Amino acid sequence: MPRAQLDSWGGVPWAEGWPRRGPWKVTHTETTEPRWLAERRLRLRDVRCAGPLDTEGFDKVSSTASGGQEAQWANALGNNPNYKLETSATYLVKPGIQIPSTVTVVRGSALRQAIEQRFAQTLREAGVSTTVIDARTLTHQQVNTSIGRAGDTVMTPPLMRFLVRCFKR
Repeated sequence: MPRAQLDSWGGVPWAEGWPRRGPWKVTHTETTEPRWLAERRLRLRDVRCAGPLDTEGFDKVSSTASGGQEAQWANALGNNPNYKLETSATYLVKPGIQIPSTVTVVRGSALRQAIEQRFAQTLREAGVSTTVIDARTLTHQQVNTSIGRAGDTVMTPPLMRFLVRCFKR
């Protein structure tokens, strides 16, 4: 979320639960590849923190996505023959480009977990403060619907700790 937007909203943008849509939402690629933000006259340092939750798209090259997921990537990115490599966040991470603190989620198949863990490790190796939430017991939908729900012990506590650190800076 760009700092200027956060400040204009008076601070942390949630009251009852976690916002799932809005002008603060950018994807994992935008927080590891500064060109998208530059086109909008922003820099990576303008993004306070990032939360690409649960995505196999961190490494489209290694992914075995099929059907709808593969079609979605091809529709959005298929005009570039190298889109799988050039839009996979794991391959875009570089030390010193000011990638914001990041929280991510590990869940799903063994391959998906490996992709997510490799993304987190790549961020750490580049000096990025990275929080990994172990959500192996949850489905994709449960990852999203658990955030902020009373009694949740998997998603909400580590996400809130991350956000508190993020917004204190």
